[in-house]
Order: sequence, then C-alpha cells, then structure tokens
Amino acid sequence: MASAASATLEKLLPLASSKGATAKAELQQKIQELPSTELGPLWKAVFEQLKTTVLQVLSEERLEEECLPFLTLCHAAMKADTLCNALTNSAHFLNGVMPLLEDGELLDSIHAFCVMWCTKKLDGWKDLWLNTFTRSVQLSLRKCSKSKAVKLIASVLLMKCGLGNGEDGLDAVELDPEDCKALYEQLAQCAVSPNYLGIAKGKKFISFLLTLDKGLANSIYKLVDGALPTMASSHIQLLAQAYITAWKEVANTPQATVLEENMQEIMHWAVNGDLSVSHHENLFKFLKVLHAARKNRPLALMLCRAYYPILWRGLQARHAKVRYSAARIFFDTFPLLENTQVALQQEELTTHFEVMHNLLSDARPEIRALAVRGVLRLMTEFYEMFPVYQRKSLAKVLIEKNAQDKNSPESRIRVNQGLAAMVSNPETHSLLKVLIPKRKDSLDDTYAVQVSYVSLLSAARGIPGFKFWEDADPKVLLSLLAMGKPKLSLKVATLLRNSYFNPDAADRRQNLERCLLLYSLNPAAFHVFYAQLTHIAPLKPIVEFLITICRVLLQNVMLLKKTCSKENLLPDEFAGNQAGDLDVYKNQKPMEQKSIHILVEALAIAYSSLSMKNELTSDELKPRWKFLVTLMKKTVNELFQTTDSLSLQISVLSAASLLPRDDSSNLSLRCFSMLRNFLTVPNAGAQLILSEEAKQCVLFLCNMHRAADVLGLVVESVEELQNKQTPAKQRKVRFCVERRPCNPELGLQVLRQLLESPHLQRTLLKHHTVPLFDTWNVLLRIADSLKDLLSISNGRMVAQDEMLKAFDLFLLLTYLLHGQKHPVTEEKFTATSTFGRQMEWIQERLLPKVPSQKGRRRELSVEVIKIFLKVTRSVFMAKWATSLFAEKVLAFLALCLEMEVNCLKEDIDRIPPVIKRFMRVFVENEQQASTITALLEKFGCGDVSQKSSSHRSCRSSQAVSEAGAPTGDEPMVTSDGDI
Repeated sequence: MASAASATLEKLLPLASSKGATAKAELQQKIQELPSTELGPLWKAVFEQLKTTVLQVLSEERLEEECLPFLTLCHAAMKADTLCNALTNSAHFLNGVMPLLEDGELLDSIHAFCVMWCTKKLDGWKDLWLNTFTRSVQLSLRKCSKSKAVKLIASVLLMKCGLGNGEDGLDAVELDPEDCKALYEQLAQCAVSPNYLGIAKGKKFISFLLTLDKGLANSIYKLVDGALPTMASSHIQLLAQAYITAWKEVANTPQATVLEENMQEIMHWAVNGDLSVSHHENLFKFLKVLHAARKNRPLALMLCRAYYPILWRGLQARHAKVRYSAARIFFDTFPLLENTQVALQQEELTTHFEVMHNLLSDARPEIRALAVRGVLRLMTEFYEMFPVYQRKSLAKVLIEKNAQDKNSPESRIRVNQGLAAMVSNPETHSLLKVLIPKRKDSLDDTYAVQVSYVSLLSAARGIPGFKFWEDADPKVLLSLLAMGKPKLSLKVATLLRNSYFNPDAADRRQNLERCLLLYSLNPAAFHVFYAQLTHIAPLKPIVEFLITICRVLLQNVMLLKKTCSKENLLPDEFAGNQAGDLDVYKNQKPMEQKSIHILVEALAIAYSSLSMKNELTSDELKPRWKFLVTLMKKTVNELFQTTDSLSLQISVLSAASLLPRDDSSNLSLRCFSMLRNFLTVPNAGAQLILSEEAKQCVLFLCNMHRAADVLGLVVESVEELQNKQTPAKQRKVRFCVERRPCNPELGLQVLRQLLESPHLQRTLLKHHTVPLFDTWNVLLRIADSLKDLLSISNGRMVAQDEMLKAFDLFLLLTYLLHGQKHPVTEEKFTATSTFGRQMEWIQERLLPKVPSQKGRRRELSVEVIKIFLKVTRSVFMAKWATSLFAEKVLAFLALCLEMEVNCLKEDIDRIPPVIKRFMRVFVENEQQASTITALLEKFGCGDVSQKSSSHRSCRSSQAVSEAGAPTGDEPMVTSDGDI
C-alpha cells in the first residue's frame, strides 16, 4: 500500500509543480478519480513529506520552493473534499509552524490553505483560527495594491465569525488576556487603515468591530481621534458611515451608549476645541455625515441627546470661535427636534428662530456672514416650516441690516448668493419679487458684491414675470461689462446674452440688429460681450451668426458694385440658399460704412475666441466651420478691395490675420504696401509717433510670417539714418526718380514694437534669425558712428535723438540674441562680449571727454552712459556675467563716479547690489571672491557672505551662460522689487 501511495505521489507531483491552469485542473480531476482506499495512505505520505521539507526549510537545509508542490496537493485535496485524518494533521501542523516562517511564497501558501480551512469550517477550524486570523489582519494592514487589499480584507471579513459568540464562534472574551490584548490592538488599527477605509467591505468590518466590545470601541476611537487631522475626506466619510451602521445595529444596548459617547466626544471638540483649521474641518466632515442621516428618527434623537449639552452652550459662549463652530452645526442639523407633537415642535422651532435672529446680529462679522448663508439656505430648503411672520421678520433683518453691513462685505455677498439659491424653490418666488429690488444698490458696491448681485439677477430670470431691467439699469450693466473684469464681465454677459445675442432667434436679422445696437450704446461693452460669446452661448448658433455676418457683408459689397454700375438687381449667385437667408436685405440701399465696420469688428472678436474651441472638430460643427473659414476668406478679400476707409481696412486686416496663413497672402502684400506708406512720412520737425494703424499692420504681417519684410523696412530706415551722418555729394542732374525712404524715427519705433512684445520676440527668434542678425549689423554701424561722432570734439551729429534710440535698440537686440546661433557661422552669439567692447570704447574714448563737454553734446554722452548702465544691470540679472566681466564693470562704475555727474548716480547705485546678490553665480574661487568683494566695498556693498571654494568650484561661467540663455519673453530690465 505504501509503495502504491508513493507511486501515485510521484505521478501527481509533476502536475503539482506546474503553475499552469491546465495542470491544476488535471491534478484536481485525478485526485477526484482516486479510489477511496488509496486516499488515506496517499495523504499520509504527503503529510510526512510536507512535514520533513517544512522542518528542513526552518533549519535552512532546503529551499521554500521544494515545499510548494506538497502544499498544492493539500489545496487540491481540500477543494476536492477528499478529507482524512492525515490532511487534518497537515492543517494543524502548518498552522503551528506559520508564526515561525518568514515572509515569502511558502508562508503565503500556508496562510491561504489555513484561511480556506477556517472559512469552510472544516474539522478543528477553531484551533487554527487565531493564528490564521492574526496573520490575515497583519497582511491586510500592509501597504499594497487596491485589488490585493480587497482580497485580503474579504478573507478577514469571512473569518470574523471567530470573534462572535454564536454556536460555531470562538468567544473573544475567553481568549488568553495577552492574546486578546494583542488581537484588539491589531483590530483597532483596521479602523484607521487606508486599505479598510478605501473599500466598502472595509467599512463593513469596521462597523462589526465597533459592535464587538466596549474596550475595542474605545481603542478604535483613540486611534481615530489621533488620525482625523490628516485623514482623507473619502476615508472620513466612510468611517462616519461605519459608526452610523454600528450604532443602528446595537441600538438600545450598552454598546450603543459607548459609541454615542465616542461620537459626542467628536462633537465636543468640533465646537469647543482650539485646533488647527484642517483638524477642525475634518471633524466637521465627520459630523456632516451624521447630520445627513438624521432623517432616521432614532439617530435624530441620539443627535439631540448628544448635542444638547454642547450645542446650546456653544451658541451662547463668549469666545467667538466657539460660537462660530456651534453656529455651523446648528444650521447643518436644522431642524433637530426632540418632540413629535406639533405644539411642542413649534416651541422648539421658536427657540431655533430666536437663535437665528441672535446670530444675524452677532458682534463678529464672520458669524453674521455664516448666519446669513445658513438662514437663507434653511429658508430655501424648509420654507414651509417658517411661519409667515418669521419669514418677514428674518427677511427684514437680512435686507435692512445684513445686506447693508458696512463692516462685513461677506455678509452683503452672502445675502445676494442666498437669494439666488432661493429661486430653486418656487414657493419663495413671491417673497423674492419683493426682496430683489431692494438689493439694486449692490451695483455700486465692491467688485465681489457686484458679481454676486449680477448672479442673483441671472438666477431670478427663472421667476415667472421677473424683468431684471426693472431692477438694474441696462446702461449701468453695460458700463460694468465694459470694465472687462473677468468674473463680472462673464456674469453680465450671461445676463445680457438674450438681449444682444439670442441663440434661439428664428430671424437671424435680429442678432445683427442687436449687434449694431450694442455698439451704439457702449463700444467697449460691445468688444467684451463678443469676446465672451463662446462662454455664454452654444457654438453652433455662433458659427451660424458669423456666417450670416459674412453673407451680409458680401451682399453689401455686391450692392455697392451694382450701385456703381447703376444696376439694382441682386447677383445671381445669391439666388439660392444664401439669398433665402438675406431676403430682408433685398431692394435696400448699401449699409453705412459705420455699420460695416461694426460687423467686421464683431466678426473678428467672435472668430478669435471661437477658433480656440476643440469642439469645432466634432461631426456636427466641422462642416459649417470649414464653410465659415472659406466664406470669411472671400469676405475680407472682397471688402478690402471696395473700401477706402483706413480704419475699416485695418479692421479687415485684423480679421484676416486670424485666418490660416495661406488664405491671406494677397492681403499681406497690400498690408505691406500700407505699412510702407505709414513709414515714408517726411520729417516736418515735430516728433513722429507710430500710429495704431501701423502697429496693426506690423502685427498682421508678423502673424502672416512676413516679419522679415518688416525688418527689411527697419533696415532701410536705419540705413537712411546712417546716410544722414555721411551725406552724399549733391549732384545737379538726376537721371532717376528714387523711392522715398522710410522715416528713421518711425522705423525705430517699429523695431521697438517687435523687440518689446513677447509674442513677436518668440516669432522673430524662432523663424527670422537671419534678418535679425542683418538688422543687428546695421545697428552696429550706427553704434560705431555714434562712437566716432561723440569722440571727436568738433564732430557734428544729425538726428541726435534717433541715434540714441538706435543705440538703445542695438543693446536691446544684442541682449535678445544672446545664445542664438549665427545663421552663417553657426556659432553661438555671446552678448557679453559685445557689451564688453561697448564698455571699452565708452571708458577709453567717452568718459575722459565728458567733464570738458558742455550743452547738448554733454547730455548726449551722459545719455549713452545711462543706456549702457541699464543693460549692464540686466546682464547680471540674467546670470550671464563672468568674474572678469564683473571686475571690469566695477572698475567702469568707479570711473563714472569720479566724473561727479549727479544724474548718473542713481543708475550706478542700482548695479552693485545686483552684483552682490548674484556673485555666487560667477565667482569660481576664493581669489575671485576677494577681488570682487574689495571692489564692492568702494560702493558700500562689501558684506558679501563667503562661500566655500568647493561650493563655487562646481559652477563655471560657461555653464551659467548656457543655463541663463534668454527666452523670448524674458525682460531686458528687471524691476527693483526683485532685488
């Protein structure tokens, strides 16, 4: 028989060693097919082998993997219900050695076997339960994945029967005191474990633990009390639900009293505790779950009993924080009534109403604001519980006192917000029609109060028969909209949407007429309204509205052409669907130019915000959006050709700049011609200022990737400035007519616009480095000319202001090109080397002459020095400086001080503090540090904290230069507030 069992075991072991599902199924089948006479000897042999190998593993003579096949056989036998004494002996043996094993696959397999044994309540399961359950709890408390935690907690939940006093349960009280204490300590940890608090089964087990024993419940509360300050909101909610479930299960028992006392302790600390804000909020989150379940009458009575000694004393406390906390709970638990008789309930409610009046008149503004929000919320939810005289009384206090509370803007805001919330209850509408007009003074209040009142008006549109324009002057609303403040403008635009853009309008002409009306009332509000249009209206009606504008504009162009040719018929191309949309415009005269201008502005503004929406790629909107782009392209091209108004042309260009680049190539040529005309203005002696139209042309050309052409005009104007310094010999006869050159003053203003706008900076540095370096070369020649003219005592300078501006822009462009690769040599451009050469000529050729200069020449020299000092400070702020550069700058500053020019002192004094602050960036060793420190002492900045040489040696000037390369939007000059 033993030899037969050994042979059978040898056949089964290969299947048990395999981890495949097929092998396991085959093993299960073969065990079930074994004759009953072979089972006893087989499992006896398995037990002997298992016992031997496990003991050898404990003595470290064998590996854990050699035991696993025998455990697999035990698992399969238990699943096949082929039980015998040998298998029972195996279960008891494995349970006994489980505490001796270290974590690993063997221990996990033994634990799984014991869990299944106890779960099936097989022979002797009670003897196995304590070790197995303890191990299950330990594993479930460890940090693991959520799926694994669910399995572990499910096994714990299945084994909880061993804690009960039922017929098959093990009485926990009868455990050894030490074992009981250790077990309770572990079980208490479950109540604050994220694993248990993250799933529903964990909540179920925590509820069970709370009902088990008084000592265990108190231990759980102590841990909960310590963990609440840092507990996640979802965990707090689940824990509170566990307390509610447990209390309901043990209601009217001593254990329920224990749980009630624990919850009352949390209530006490929530009202009276001097705790951190986060701790306080977590306590209120716990209590809020209890309050939400107060519809259960027994639980409501429990809350009444628990809160009675805490809440009413807290509402009358002298400490404002206690009153505030008690008021939060009071409004959150209303109506918390102890009696069921109507008469007695009315007495309790009367007391509650008195508390509301007291809180609305509290001395502390934060309590009054809380009371306003609470009272209005309760009137919204429990309006029928408020007697008529109480409604009027509370409303009078709210409107006449709290809504006029000068010491509490929050109260004024809460009144408006509360009234807006009351709109959701139809029973309050009659009262709101009386109260809302009394709040019209909110439009003259602070920004937040204005926002809340406009929100109230928007909500009140849900009241039948309510007309918001009777309580708020539309002109005032438009002036608020024109301010462009984000929240307020959005709220006002939402309120006025149907007044000026009705997405449900059957006649599209109405929205066009309202567009013209809005502009006539308030042009600034017009721009803000259409910028907000995509936030307040569906996208499909907006697309159709813009298509209608394009069709109207095209129709008007055709009317103009027919009028000029003395024909009064509409074009045949509009006889189809387009003409159907525009029947109202037949037999009409062409629109006024102002109306056309307004529609173009509306088209550009709305299209700009609409094009940013991802929803346009949907199947519903994509075809109409493509049609709009095509139609808009045709519209701007036709409109630009037929108008002579400069302002309208600029508006058309603004709209065209929003279209894809390929759709506006012909307009870019015309725009470039316009820009040249703007820049070829003769110099009449007065200072020229670049017009807004010219700036719009520059923006349009840059958006069309024509910035290189703009830079070409700049180069042309700068070369003209250079030619003025070295005029050509006059000739008596000219054989050609030269094109008028661009005005240097206007050209330099265009360059400044390009270099000082972050958006245009990025465009130039990304796509137009070649023309930028060409411009830099031309400006370098201007700087050289300026150097020569200022250095020569009898030199005569023409266009002095333009020369200074060109020098300033030369330094600015040098700053921006730092780190860029030269298009020819592909070497990185280093701005500090150029600044160093400029400093050298100023120091060697200009500074010695300044003391002897007088008049305008001295002013020019000083201005050149000031411009250079400004960019020098920016070099240190950008962390490009080296130690050698810093030494030269400090020596240069010392020479500037020796000239005793008062107007330079302020610019000089701003640089040493910057060098002191960023000294650790460019100083590499102690010798350099001591040199810089000695030079700084001359300027009163010698207290430089010494850094260790090892700390400095890790930095190199090259690394700093690479790390500090400028971005397109980095300002050349940093404000003093950054120092």
